[in-house]
Amino acid sequence: MGKFHIRLVGGWCGNRMTMVREHLTQLLDEKGYQVKIDEQSIWESYAPPQHVDLVLQLMPAFSPEELTPPSLLVRSFVRDFEHPETLERVLEAVAEYYFEEESPAQVG
Repeated sequence: MGKFHIRLVGGWCGNRMTMVREHLTQLLDEKGYQVKIDEQSIWESYAPPQHVDLVLQLMPAFSPEELTPPSLLVRSFVRDFEHPETLERVLEAVAEYYFEEESPAQVG
């Protein structure tokens, strides 16, 4: 079984996208989740993400109707990696959609 796959979607915020990706990868790893997070600039590819488990959008690029996987708007991460409400929503979504029988959040 592969890692839980998250696609981070943004625009011209390339450096910030990378910083958000690295921060979330570390945070989720510390929580025991095995994730792969990659990036998609809508200026390079405007196709809705496919074959991923969760989409995190730094800008509202795609509507829920355009996406097969669940999606969250995480615009607050552009200014603050530690935005409490946004982090909580991301952690809740990962816990909900994580595909192992028992996610780390459910243990202990």
